[in-house]
Amino acid sequence: MPFEDGQFDLIYDRRGPTSIINHNRLLRLGGMILGIHTNVDKVKVRLMEKGYQEIEIEEYNDSVTYFPNEQEFAKFLSDIPGNPDYTKAELKEALEKKLNENIMNGRIGVREHKFIWRAIKPGS
Repeated sequence: MPFEDGQFDLIYDRRGPTSIINHNRLLRLGGMILGIHTNVDKVKVRLMEKGYQEIEIEEYNDSVTYFPNEQEFAKFLSDIPGNPDYTKAELKEALEKKLNENIMNGRIGVREHKFIWRAIKPGS
């Protein structure tokens, strides 16, 4: 990242646990990091590994996103880091399995629990 060490007092993160690795360098001592993410366990581990203190995590949303068709659902799944490209014909069987797991009220949907979190980088 093209920023100097300790350049920021506050960092907002919506990209998830991996980005926390770089934030420790960018945040000044006593600075705050906050974010929104769905995988709070990984976030908590990364914050603890980097020595952050006063870690607060709160569930703020239980939402369902519905998709108009299988193609849009496949695009959504494919955009999740680490997932294969479910739009490819050779993954049709895997996509069907995902579809069956995500039928809600007769529609294709994904339930997400989102968390808002904050932590302080120790120091003064």
